[in-house]
This record gives sequence, structure tokens and C-alpha cells, in this order.
Amino acid sequence: MPLSNTVVLIQDECYNHRFIRSKDTSFIVERPERLRALKIGFAAAIARLEALNSRPKLHSQEEILLARGNNVDVVAEELSKALDTLRIGSADVESITTVCEVVRNPVKLQYLSSDPAVRMIHSANAGGDGFDNLEHLDRLAKWARESEQKIRNGESEIPDGFPQNDLYMCPQSYRAICGAVDTVREAVERVMGTEGPKAAFATIRPPGHHCGEDTPSGFCFVNNVAIGAAHAHLQFGVKRVIIFDIDLHHG
Repeated sequence: MPLSNTVVLIQDECYNHRFIRSKDTSFIVERPERLRALKIGFAAAIARLEALNSRPKLHSQEEILLARGNNVDVVAEELSKALDTLRIGSADVESITTVCEVVRNPVKLQYLSSDPAVRMIHSANAGGDGFDNLEHLDRLAKWARESEQKIRNGESEIPDGFPQNDLYMCPQSYRAICGAVDTVREAVERVMGTEGPKAAFATIRPPGHHCGEDTPSGFCFVNNVAIGAAHAHLQFGVKRVIIFDIDLHHG
């Protein structure tokens, strides 16, 4: 039986996808700090739910604020660390919260093109007779691999013709993308398992909902959710999927 009806999957590799083209990141709204914000939110929510359940195992946000002299930055760090103290590991480790299970997901996917669900979404042949068109997936690896040298040469790591202000790469970006896809696959497998949780939250970046079949845009390089749906179809025979895009935009 699952420890909880909900599992939160954390992918640390996603922290390493970052903007390196210049030191000015004021216009970059999609960055590693997003993951920290999510962890802070989860820790605060878990503390609150534990308190409501009369089983406070983490300090509440109000208690931390009071103890730290109302320093919001210190509170944020405390809450982020609190999430890391929750269950992270295998099934033989005792969970210290019943609100959700927290798992740090390892990266098993080394190459995007090796995953059938990724190929179904991003490698369809023009004639519709297979999934062998690897141009998009191969260029993502190339962009990341060559990113530092391109920037040293005074060029952009993202080629002309693609949005420069909302696409960026660094050498670690490809592994971060693989980690994001891997975590979505794990989320699907856990929920679809016979004794798995009812819900899973994949804490990942870069996002994916703006990416087309071969057109990265809007900070997105592969369509993570579409890949998750394809994985559910290929591995579990799922034929219908509903995707809700709950998106808070800047600007």
C-alpha cells in the first residue's frame, strides 16, 4: 500500500538548467529559483495540513516567522530545508509525514531519443509511417553541448530563427531535460500502478507546454505532459487523457 494518496517527485538535475549568455537575468522569468519556490510552498502546505490534522510534525509557517524575527528570507530557507527532511528514499525508510510521500527521483534516461514516448511526440516521420525523425532531439543535445563555446565566441547558443529571449541553454540543460522527462514518466508509473498513489506532482523544469513537435518556444524544449500521456498510452494502454494547463503568466 502507498504511504500516502499523493507523491511529490523532486528532480535535482532540473536546478542545473540555467541562463549563461550574460550576467543580466532580469528578463529571464523561468529559472532555477522556481523549484525552490515550489519546495517552500510544499513545506508550508505540509506543515499547515499536519497542524489541521492535529499531528504537527513540522513547525508551522507562523512559528518559524516568530522564531526568526519575521525575516521572510530566513523563513523561506527553513521551509525549503524542511521539505528535504521529509521522506526521500526507498520504501524501507519511515515517512515522517502522512500528508504526502516525497521522493528524490534519479535520472535514468540518458538520451531523449531512446524513449518511445518521446519519439512518439517529437520524432514522427513526415509521411506518418514511423518515429525516426530525430532532428529535433539531436539538435537539443547539440545546442547544450556547444553552448559555452558559442557564448565564448560572442554568439548565442540558440540559433537564429528561434526565440532568443525565452530559449536558453547551458551544458547541463540536456541532462535537466532528460531528468524532467524521466520524472514525468515516474509520476505516470506510480499513479498507474496497482498499489500506487492517486496523484503525483512532478517538480521539474524546464517546462514543456509551449513546445510543438519540433518547435521549442516559451522556455520549453520538449512537451513533458504530452510525453507523459504518450507513456501512459504505450505502457498502460490509456486511450484518453485530459490535460489542464493552469498557467499564471507574467506581463
